[in-house]
Amino acid sequence: MADIQENLGYENLEFVELEETTDTLSWKPGEPGDFIIGKYLKSENGKGRGEGLIFHHLQDTYNQEVSILGSTVLNKKMERIEQGTIIKIVYKGKSTAQNGRKYNDYNVLVAKAE
Repeated sequence: MADIQENLGYENLEFVELEETTDTLSWKPGEPGDFIIGKYLKSENGKGRGEGLIFHHLQDTYNQEVSILGSTVLNKKMERIEQGTIIKIVYKGKSTAQNGRKYNDYNVLVAKAE
């Protein structure tokens, strides 16, 4: 039997590159004491190159969605936060685990109810 291929005419189409279209900013602390304040929106698993990572999303004080790359420490703390809660994430800097491994340490503070 011969292979039959149908010509769909795709080779004559013009293609344009997709542009990055995200309204989400990212926050990455640089120095101990750096912080971000916002309303916790959600945590989600990364896709594509970020697969296997967790990203936490806040609505910051400028009403922008901000994404924060999770870490073991931050992910554990964020598991206890309910969506809609106003929080402050403070970068404490690098800490050393008992096994000698360095990691990024964070404090997560919850706003008091008024």
